[in-house]
Amino acid sequence: MGRVRGVGVVPQTSGRGMRAAWLRLVAILAVLAAGRAAGGDDGRFGVAECTPSSPCVHLVAHSHMDPGWRNTFDQYVISSGNGIHRSAVLACARDPARRFTFGDAAFLVRWLEREGREAPPEDCVYSPTPSRARDPCGTTWLELFRSLVRDGRVDVVGGGWVSHDEAVTPVHLAAAQFDAGAAALRAVVGDDDWRPTVAWQIDPFGHAASTPAVLAHLGYRYAVVNRVPRGARREAVRRREREFVWTRAGSSRGKVVAHLLRRHYNVPRALDFTGERTGVDWDAAAAALEAEAVASFEGLARGAGRAMMLVGDDFRFKDAERTFAAWETLLARVGSGNREGDRDGGGRRAGPRGGKRSAFRFAWSTPAEYFAAASASNPDELPTREGSFLPYADNWPVSENAWVGSFVHRRELKHAVVVSSTAALNAGSLAALCPNGPNGSNDDATERIETSRAARAAYLGLHHDAITGTCPKSVADDFTSWARKGEALARDVTARSAARALRCDVGAERGTETESDDGAARLREPGDAVAVHNPTGWVLPYAEVRLLVGRRVKVVDARTGHAVPTQERRTDGVRFLNGLLRSRADGEDDDEIDGLTETVVALNDLPPLGIVRLAAVAVGDEMKTDDDDDDDDGRYAKAPHRDPAVTFESDGTAAVGGVKMSVASVASPADERFGDGPYVSRSGLWHVLPVVVGALVCFVNVTFAAWVAARALGKRRGAPRRQRRRGLLDGASPVKSSKPRRSRVRGIGGGGFLATFAARARRGLNRYSLAERSTRSKPLATRVARRFAAPAIVGVVLVLAAHSTACVSDASHGAIVRGGYRSGAWIGGVAGLVNAARSRGKGTMGAAAASGCVAALAAFVILARAPSLSYRGMVGHGLIAPRCFAGEVYTECVARFGAVANPSLPSAVLTVRERVGRALETERGSPPREPPPIEVEWAALAPEDVEIVARVAPSNGAASRGLLVDDGIGMTPHAWSSRRGWSVPVNEVPSGAFVALSSDANDADLLGLVLSPGSAATSVAHVNGGAWLGVHRQAVNDDGHGLGAARRTLVDESPGALSFLVARGSAASLRRLAAESSRPLTAAALGGDVACELAEWSPVAEPLPRHVEVLAVTERAPLGWRIEGDEGGGTGGRFCPLWFRVRDAREASSSAGKDGAEGATTAASLERSLGSMGRIVMQPASLLPGEIGYVLVRRECER
Repeated sequence: MGRVRGVGVVPQTSGRGMRAAWLRLVAILAVLAAGRAAGGDDGRFGVAECTPSSPCVHLVAHSHMDPGWRNTFDQYVISSGNGIHRSAVLACARDPARRFTFGDAAFLVRWLEREGREAPPEDCVYSPTPSRARDPCGTTWLELFRSLVRDGRVDVVGGGWVSHDEAVTPVHLAAAQFDAGAAALRAVVGDDDWRPTVAWQIDPFGHAASTPAVLAHLGYRYAVVNRVPRGARREAVRRREREFVWTRAGSSRGKVVAHLLRRHYNVPRALDFTGERTGVDWDAAAAALEAEAVASFEGLARGAGRAMMLVGDDFRFKDAERTFAAWETLLARVGSGNREGDRDGGGRRAGPRGGKRSAFRFAWSTPAEYFAAASASNPDELPTREGSFLPYADNWPVSENAWVGSFVHRRELKHAVVVSSTAALNAGSLAALCPNGPNGSNDDATERIETSRAARAAYLGLHHDAITGTCPKSVADDFTSWARKGEALARDVTARSAARALRCDVGAERGTETESDDGAARLREPGDAVAVHNPTGWVLPYAEVRLLVGRRVKVVDARTGHAVPTQERRTDGVRFLNGLLRSRADGEDDDEIDGLTETVVALNDLPPLGIVRLAAVAVGDEMKTDDDDDDDDGRYAKAPHRDPAVTFESDGTAAVGGVKMSVASVASPADERFGDGPYVSRSGLWHVLPVVVGALVCFVNVTFAAWVAARALGKRRGAPRRQRRRGLLDGASPVKSSKPRRSRVRGIGGGGFLATFAARARRGLNRYSLAERSTRSKPLATRVARRFAAPAIVGVVLVLAAHSTACVSDASHGAIVRGGYRSGAWIGGVAGLVNAARSRGKGTMGAAAASGCVAALAAFVILARAPSLSYRGMVGHGLIAPRCFAGEVYTECVARFGAVANPSLPSAVLTVRERVGRALETERGSPPREPPPIEVEWAALAPEDVEIVARVAPSNGAASRGLLVDDGIGMTPHAWSSRRGWSVPVNEVPSGAFVALSSDANDADLLGLVLSPGSAATSVAHVNGGAWLGVHRQAVNDDGHGLGAARRTLVDESPGALSFLVARGSAASLRRLAAESSRPLTAAALGGDVACELAEWSPVAEPLPRHVEVLAVTERAPLGWRIEGDEGGGTGGRFCPLWFRVRDAREASSSAGKDGAEGATTAASLERSLGSMGRIVMQPASLLPGEIGYVLVRRECER
């Protein structure tokens, strides 16, 4: 019965059980698949999902390589770069679980272009998967590298030619170097559609507010950043915001997901396996690994199951196979990794071998894999951050560790890099705009190669250890040579393109004497021709270009056949200061270069994106043109000469264009802990700290010695002991003891002293009870004031006197500050002797120490509250009366400040130029600028451990409440803030393209300082109601930041220059003026006896709108272009597409052009300009104020 019942029941129960079993199996498989899909790591972390209870750590192997830091680029390539690339590629090929990340395109491209066609070693094997047999690596390194990239084992991040410095690199040059790097990487990867998605900015010294807008425009989704101020990192960790959406202020677009590293990009010493596995302390390594894994999760969002940990450092993985093997041994010991001792699979802990099992699961990964799997892939769940991470400060106190020295250091190198990079960008844009040559693709290919070479050589200087000047002199000279090479190549490309556009009959070879080494085109003999390119999209009613012109010729505009206004450049502050260094012989003419004179040529009505031809004719001749018309004479009508609008006051202050200017210097000690260096600038308080401490210590010691001597001398003479007691706050006790003083108190050993002290304390309390104090002594505050008033006054007077040019000369002041402790010891010793002689040794140690501390404290308070005291005006020790000159182009005045006869002391030269042609400036449909801008140029030469700054403030006496600093995207308010710290350096920021002496961006009459062409950004701080800008700096201390160079190798003996235009107007007008200044005219020599069909050429029928700025033009789809197909500029057929990078130059705070509002830049607004070349497509469809976008022009190819 039971059996029947069992038989009848079993089938039914068995069916349900089978269905339940199948459901459970399906659920398990679904969970496993979900875990694998959620991981996105091909099971390398195991089948379990990464959760806070079972966290996963992505190990990112990398090697940070600077193309020039302690050594030059070529030296690094030979010693480390090529070897690291070969070793890392071979190691990843041997094991499919390994990953490596390359982040320096200059090294990678150079290796593959020079060695990519060579064969790997014979023992190289390629393992596609662990289950498959090993295959040969391939025939070439390039083939092997491409296979690893396709399989995801090698990741290329960053994408730029270099990791540029975000503080002083202009926005248009930063985007251009990304284009150059991406184009080179696409060629070596072998995929025209390859795009980097992760920006790798792990070493630049701070991050600019414009960076997220630039990266988003270039198509980047993620950014890894590192060097942020110490407080910002600590706050991000505390608030769990190490991963955030980084965007620019005032816009909902232009954002990237940023990941802030918890620590630096290196690993601790215990984990820095350089290849040797013997002698490793595995227990210490396991403990360090556990600590780094814990730190990698700090600051991430709650519930994060994944973190990224960087494995590497500068120039690591020279023996990648051994380094990977050492790491894998460590991972096996802690119970993680798919290696011996962990055969159960990736990430599953099969048991440690001789070590403690880790709670984390580790696997080799790449930044792209991490972002694809982590919660950062969903920006909606992340916090949002706006603004910059400048200035960078890595140590405490932040007020004395701000990395702003790089804003000013090596101004000559900065100038060379900016000029060269701008020339390369302009040459590449012009080459893309000009019609194809008659020889077809061969000429195009040659020109592309030359353009690429120019860009690579020029953009190398944008590296964060180059343009910042944070390198030894030999490396700086190498970067300068690269910049000059890039500029020369860019001039050659410009000349070829201009000859093609103007239809000139130029031979295959041009004369080598048509251009000078300093970049100026030459007009030596009659018949020589020069092409002048306007890289902006606007008609320039007035512009200048610098040429070298022979004495027997004059410059003629080929459009009219008449001479143009020219003026010999008679003054050059940098050249004058160089003469002080070289002590040139009398009678040498610095303005003559091989019989040519440096000449400034003024031009009017330059066509947008176009070219104008200038020719040299003999003096007295005129050039005949087919359309010679008397009406054209008005193009170069002359304005009457007038005196320059500059006034020099008795104190050396120069008033010009509504501002007052002066120059000052600040000295720092020759001490790495307190002095300035290429990286760090410190405050005047920190500079004099060694002097004050040395003086205090020596003063106390001398006082003590005098007291001991007086006591000894008194005993020897049998003098009676003093019965009066002195206190710290009283010069003497008001009550004398009537009882004879005992010579000894009963006690044994130290007890006698204690008993004496107790007895005196009881007598003191009895005589100075609280009830009697108010009647027998003055109030405590009064006693304190009387006791310490004199030391406080002495401290204040000493500070004021030491920093006053009327009391102490520059040489004495510099010697005191640079001397540090030694200088303070002399001062304190003299003060101690004077005090001892005055009191005859009657003072006490407590009184002396208290007095010295009060004096030092008073000095510190004065310097902290008035930091400008540390900056000494240079007029007090030398001011040569200004000299003024008048010419056809401008009137100028020159004044020299400081010890111009002694190069060992600070010197400066001020040049003020007022353009004659600016007064006649008129543009089609626009009123003239009133008043015209005035150019101001400061040239300075600072001795060692000195920085020279220019101080600019409104001349009406009204101090500005703040500054507006333009970063290329928008204006950022900046003012002195005590929250940052007490020092001037910590309140410094990069100057950007222009600085407005106002805090209101909506003011229609802003007073702006617009940087002139070729003048790189510098430091600016809001101090005393004005702007302080760095001019020259010789900070020769290493700062202890790893440069590893001697003081002599860090000198900068080349004078620095800072040039800017003083102008008034709205924010939009200042930004337009800044755009014109940042893209100056480019002149290239066409050669002699050149026959050209055209005198003027422009690719567009009408200029672009006044608020639309053209940043670059290219023939290839740039980074960030996402539209595909024919609408996206598909190649082939009869179209030769052009991509324009444009920017809406209006201020982001402007009411016009907000999201969805009228006035945004659209394709319709560009139809009459760019639309004249072909049908246009915009990405995005509209541009908001301050935004950058692309415009595709489907131009027809010329046959």
